[in-house]
Amino acid sequence: MLIDDLRERPHAPRRDLDVVGHALWARLAYRGVAGRVLGAERRSQIALHALAGLGLLFLVLGVGVWSQMTVGWQWAAPTDPVAKTAMWLMSVALLGFAVLSVPVILRVAAATTLGLMRGEAQRLWLPALMTLFAAGSLYLGCRHFGAGWPGTGGHPWSGRGLVPGWLARLGWAGTLWLSSYWAHPAALRSFPVAELVWMALSPAIWVALVTAGLRLFSRIGQGPRRQWWTLTVGAVAVALMCVFLAGAGMWVLTSEPGPRNLFAVGLIDLVIVVVLAGTLIGATHMLHRAYARPVARAVA
Repeated sequence: MLIDDLRERPHAPRRDLDVVGHALWARLAYRGVAGRVLGAERRSQIALHALAGLGLLFLVLGVGVWSQMTVGWQWAAPTDPVAKTAMWLMSVALLGFAVLSVPVILRVAAATTLGLMRGEAQRLWLPALMTLFAAGSLYLGCRHFGAGWPGTGGHPWSGRGLVPGWLARLGWAGTLWLSSYWAHPAALRSFPVAELVWMALSPAIWVALVTAGLRLFSRIGQGPRRQWWTLTVGAVAVALMCVFLAGAGMWVLTSEPGPRNLFAVGLIDLVIVVVLAGTLIGATHMLHRAYARPVARAVA
């Protein structure tokens, strides 16, 4: 039928879109992120892994938006109450992510250690080593380049202590590559060479960290009890994503630039917030797919 339709209508955009759409749907279905082609157990596992990846992507981009506000926050109090509320919401959400990450990291580390002790080193050592190397490289780079944080020397004002300077520096340095300067080569050439190298390498380090972490997460196994625990963590993470996106949306859509244009919103901020919204939608979808199949409460 398709061959006959091609002969009768060589140029049919609607048909072409229909074929492409169904092809993409088939790809997504066999990847386990759409439809019910795969088994329920496999669909649930893929949904959990996709949820973890989307959560990490949201966190990285969110820190990029938040770190821009921390610079202005260090220098002057925002005159717009919307900007103040937005900063509080984003900071509380990131604090929640930090608290949530502690049991996750400890659980993955414990499961990896037990797996290595059981003789599973062949499938665990490489992603574990890559995760540690990427995390260490990212931390050392952020410590080094954080010395150039634009918030250094800001004026003291009531409420500035909401964001500790050392933490704001790390967030700024780790997301320095999320910048509109890429579209302005003349201005970009004024940056130190080492900083330009860091801006080019840090996204690759983030990708390596997320990829290795997800691979390690997928190889430590998911028993029924551990799966329910992961679902609970995912639900809390999605709730925190909603809180953060509410704050970020308030800032980019309704806030004023503030004193000395310190809280001005740029095009890069609007793009990031749109991507954050899409990431939240995807994470909510994955959480729903993971919850769709009841897991027996058996002992793992």
